[in-house]
Amino acid sequence: MIEIRNFFKRRVYKTLNSDLLRQILFRKSNIENGNIYFVSVNPKEIQYISLLSEASADLKGRNARYGVYGGFWDYLKQPFKNYYLYPTVGAILKGKKLEDTPLIQKIEKNAASEEEAIHQFQKLERMILKLKNVGYKSQYELNQLHRTRVIGEHTVPLHEIIVGMDRNGKLIRLVGGRHRLAIAQQIGIEEMTAILTLVHPKAIDKLPVKRRTITGDNEDFRPF
Repeated sequence: MIEIRNFFKRRVYKTLNSDLLRQILFRKSNIENGNIYFVSVNPKEIQYISLLSEASADLKGRNARYGVYGGFWDYLKQPFKNYYLYPTVGAILKGKKLEDTPLIQKIEKNAASEEEAIHQFQKLERMILKLKNVGYKSQYELNQLHRTRVIGEHTVPLHEIIVGMDRNGKLIRLVGGRHRLAIAQQIGIEEMTAILTLVHPKAIDKLPVKRRTITGDNEDFRPF
């Protein structure tokens, strides 16, 4: 299993036939559950970030996978604490300058401009200040439900973070919210909302306590 995981981590999966790839990654469960959920969890419970591109049509859009899926999709992840934004936020909270954060290394690796690095750094500073002052607000609380995205047959608020649950019941960030998640985990925020779209069949009995099945009504996204 470790060999399979490392194979995908090297991103060789990008060269595979797309149909074959989907058969390997996503195996529809015989558990008839096409539900997705609005959940409220401690940010620290989202321990991983997916290695699948968040632009993937398997994660969002009309053809997105949702509900209970086996396969290897939940192995394609890394600890969120190892993701560059997490230590970057930690450095900012300690008063470090841009050149002393992993962000500058990421920007340089991607051959981005100094202006882009400064923009990203200042964005994080603003978000840290905002979350410290007002806490983590759902899109319902921010009156932003008119801005949406599609997950298969479901329509959900655009800027709610999308997560999956792996075979061990651990949450994986799939789409959106990376900056907010990195900040929330490090400034003491104890609860945040998310959209749970994928659940491994081995974790079907480990769903978050605070959850609401999404039915298409705006009230699905009201605070718990």
